[in-house]
Amino acid sequence: MTDINSTVQKQDPGSEIVLLYDLEYQSGSFARFFGGLDSDLTAVEFRDSSNTAREYTAIPIMAEGFDISSDGAYNRPQLSIGNIGTTLSSAIGGLGYEDLIGKRITRIPTFRKYLVGGASDSSSAPGVSLPKTVFIIDRILSKNILQVTFELSSP
Repeated sequence: MTDINSTVQKQDPGSEIVLLYDLEYQSGSFARFFGGLDSDLTAVEFRDSSNTAREYTAIPIMAEGFDISSDGAYNRPQLSIGNIGTTLSSAIGGLGYEDLIGKRITRIPTFRKYLVGGASDSSSAPGVSLPKTVFIIDRILSKNILQVTFELSSP
């Protein structure tokens, strides 16, 4: 049994779940962010499948509708991302939000202990995560000076 399987089967996994997001805003160019862990909003690092540590910027995020169901239509989750201080705008290389429509976003759930520097960090192994889900930014639901809300769809 893998380490992540044994972790999720415990009553107390010993670490909180962290949701990481990879946004490919141009071919081969990624903005990496997550909802933050501590009040100081420091960045974290997570090893990808090639064992390269990738930095994820803390940014206010509210995600909803990521339910998994075998019945009915595909879900269309919503992702609201704060842009106070132009954090998101800077991360996407100055592109407009409309330019993100049709771009791929990957949601990576993991535990805090599997981040670089976490309790289970091993520099000789790639990061450990639950299954990743990939979505496409379908449309902008709303945008204002504080945040932008995207509706996502299945690829």
